[in-house]
Amino acid sequence: MPEKRLVRLLLQQCTSAQLDLRGTDAVGAESDADLILERCGAPDDDGLLKIGPGLVLFVCFLSGCDDATARRAATTALSARLSESAADSRRTAITSAPGDILVVPQATLGGQLKGKQFQYHGNVSKADGARLYAVFVEALSETAAEVDGWSQAGCRIRCGRYGARQVLSSTTNGPFSHVIEL
Repeated sequence: MPEKRLVRLLLQQCTSAQLDLRGTDAVGAESDADLILERCGAPDDDGLLKIGPGLVLFVCFLSGCDDATARRAATTALSARLSESAADSRRTAITSAPGDILVVPQATLGGQLKGKQFQYHGNVSKADGARLYAVFVEALSETAAEVDGWSQAGCRIRCGRYGARQVLSSTTNGPFSHVIEL
């Protein structure tokens, strides 16, 4: 029997991206939202989260996911060698490229097609998802901060709001997308 998947990530290389947070509210505990704001910064004055070259990182937490798995997903996303290096043609981790990261919580990645409709019974509850998202963002920020030169190069992590409908615009130099399941 195949191993149960607990987290689904979709990583998409981009030359730029922005997430429109105007009119959205966060879901989950206020302390989780505060932690994410502290780690990822507030939207710009126009209500947009913007990044330059880097990755758009979509994340979905599935039933059975725990804090340890959310942290492991964050380190896996940062260490996956799929970004283009400016120095040569080899693929490198985003923290070595260097590049920005835009994190988008995306519960629809957990959908399963049944007949002609998608069902989301395999996702965690909204409350658990918001908590796991905060754990994921914290691990992502802490791991990236440990990489020499990444933040000094002006790279940053920007994070969307869990449970909110958000408008994403991105320019890709691909398409170049990868799914990772843990």
